[in-house]
Amino acid sequence: NAPPTDAGRRPDKAGRFHGQTNTYGKEAFSPDAVVRMLGLASSWWDDAPNVGTYNVPPRGRLIFVGDTHGQLEDVLWMFFKYGVPSRVNQYMFIGDIVDRGGHALDILLLLFAFKRDDPASVHILRGNHEDSTTCSMYGFKAELETKFSATDEGGWVYTFITNQVLPLLPLGAVVGERGHGVVMFVIHGGVPVRLPGQTGPIMVADIERLNRKVVTTQNQQSPEDLLMFNLLWADPLKQGEEGKGPRGRGNTFTEEDTMRFCRANGVSCVIRAHQPPSDLHGFEYQHQNRCITVFSASNYCGNLGNKGGVLICDFQSYAQSGPMAKEHWAPAWPQLQELCRDPANNIVTATGEQRQRVAMSVEADSANQDSSARALEQVTNKAIDEICRQKEALYQAFAQSDLQDSGMVSLSVWEEVMATCLPNVPKVWLDLAGFWRLSEPVQYVQFLHRFQILADMGNHRNSTHVDLLTKMSELRANISDTHADHLLATLDQDFSGSVDLREFEVFLRKNQVEVPQWQAAALFEAMVMSLGRNPGVEDIILALALVGVVHPRSPDSFRMNNLCKMIGEGIIRTGKTLVGFFRQWDTDHNGWLRCSELEWAIRQGVPEVCQKLAPGDPQAIVMYIDNGGVANDRISLIEFLRAVGPPSVARALHYALIGELLKPVYFHKPMLISFMSAYDPASSNTVNLDEFRAGLEEMNRQLNGQGWKRLSSNQVNAICEIASGGGHYVQYRDFLGSLKASDTERRKASLDVVRFAMRSAFG
Repeated sequence: NAPPTDAGRRPDKAGRFHGQTNTYGKEAFSPDAVVRMLGLASSWWDDAPNVGTYNVPPRGRLIFVGDTHGQLEDVLWMFFKYGVPSRVNQYMFIGDIVDRGGHALDILLLLFAFKRDDPASVHILRGNHEDSTTCSMYGFKAELETKFSATDEGGWVYTFITNQVLPLLPLGAVVGERGHGVVMFVIHGGVPVRLPGQTGPIMVADIERLNRKVVTTQNQQSPEDLLMFNLLWADPLKQGEEGKGPRGRGNTFTEEDTMRFCRANGVSCVIRAHQPPSDLHGFEYQHQNRCITVFSASNYCGNLGNKGGVLICDFQSYAQSGPMAKEHWAPAWPQLQELCRDPANNIVTATGEQRQRVAMSVEADSANQDSSARALEQVTNKAIDEICRQKEALYQAFAQSDLQDSGMVSLSVWEEVMATCLPNVPKVWLDLAGFWRLSEPVQYVQFLHRFQILADMGNHRNSTHVDLLTKMSELRANISDTHADHLLATLDQDFSGSVDLREFEVFLRKNQVEVPQWQAAALFEAMVMSLGRNPGVEDIILALALVGVVHPRSPDSFRMNNLCKMIGEGIIRTGKTLVGFFRQWDTDHNGWLRCSELEWAIRQGVPEVCQKLAPGDPQAIVMYIDNGGVANDRISLIEFLRAVGPPSVARALHYALIGELLKPVYFHKPMLISFMSAYDPASSNTVNLDEFRAGLEEMNRQLNGQGWKRLSSNQVNAICEIASGGGHYVQYRDFLGSLKASDTERRKASLDVVRFAMRSAFG
């Protein structure tokens, strides 16, 4: 009768999802029985080292388990799927057994029972939640107080566990024999860095000298306190990230930190837990596979939607290939109960092969509970692929149907365009519109932009791939209220009247927009090509004002938008440039147009247009332009150009940038793998950057002969930059396998859930 865990949506109820309020002591285990069982900790760990040394059992295996956080169903399901703990099927739990879910006590009792009967069958390390301060806040204390009666039984059991059991748990482990294959350092958090007085990598000997037997690691008074805290709280940095973690978290460590730690301590990699991977898998490879995260609580806190994972070290293979990652999705309690009642599924007597078959069937059934939704999702995946393949054609079709240059089309026009341009997708466009939550009218630039080919390197290392259209939107926002002369001077730094790539890159950096070198070059090249001429500084500023994600405007703004375009056309007919017109009517030369200045400019500067306007239109147009940017009773050059700029220029820019840089690679992965294999006869999965570039050039040559647009040199270099993560080598199979046609809005929603869960978990 246990309710499902829902600690993600209801953090105030953490630890209470167990269905045994005030009855646990009578129906399950008395407080005395709990204390007797968990009291065995002193016999196992009183004299144990801080970092234990282990080997994978001969003719057996060792299974690493990450955070379980009171989710007993995951532990039972892992034991069913991968076998119960034994001397030849050992488990190592890497901390965070307690808090969040309502069955942390049950997990502890179960693990202690296995270890009592065979001490080699289960190994337990300490996590950051095995801590009296953390337990009191995030659910374990509440679990004990609600499971036992309303007297003080829950309180003294809690005090016993947090004072005499959890502080004894070892901090880490070294698994494997140095000099004989893969050797793994196992710790809950990660590699401590930037500690007071630290001059080099932390050594295992430093960890051994710590007094681990403290009830909380939150008292960070001494260097030793900080070292222990970071061992349990540290997180790996992704490539390109900088700095420390959020307040209350441990320091973050880089790829270089991981490499130095491994070299100094003679280990191959760091195995850790502590956080669900951002891509919602049960494991994540980072830092050139030297830092491996495992997280075992599937659908963490009842709402994350992630898979659980384990890392299996099989004696026959791990020394050469390292741990093997496996994933699971634990069934709900009723299904798990029904499964265990079947004698054929006896967790002890059923063979591993039988259990694997049952597990595959159960997890497949769970995945197909709603077949119609799954069918629509399959069509969705096909549609996303085809949208990414035909994005330029779709954009042209939408733009041709958008007679008012509003950036919008009706839902019926959207459906017609999609059906015409994507004939290979089943005609369920209105269903897909509902699935994607499209509204009337459809903002087609925003719609097309949400579907992108991404290099999601979360399981191996992180990509340097950036979203260029979003970066341009960020840039426009950053410069939207900038003084006109300052804008011109920071873009045209040598005052030549034109802008080159170096000046553009400096301009990006000065305005806090980070774009890797070759992707910046590809972006600049696309802008220049779309303008159709050798652009001057005014052309580039116009492009910066017009390009970017189009944000919704009400249908009432259509008329104002059209009037602004009329004004822009009128200015151009006078022989002036738009920038020149702006500067001419900036009569006080302060770099902006006051609203009164712009209204006067409209009336006096384009009189033939003004004659067509209603009496109140000039003032309304000024307010419309001001409200379209930073509403502060003055108009910047960027705000002015965005309002009156030619739609033809905006269309050309969006067409140039809406396409997918990685499209030819994504749709021709087998071709590229065959080229890479010639440079990698040992099948090591690694080529150097020059070899990868040569393979791209050969693919480029062949595709050009098949009618594909040839990639420019800048685009080839940008793809190399993405694939290598800015390094000198490319793990090409990993990179190509990571490419996905993605719905970025759904992906962002998933990441938001991850961030919410992490905030809930760590404050």
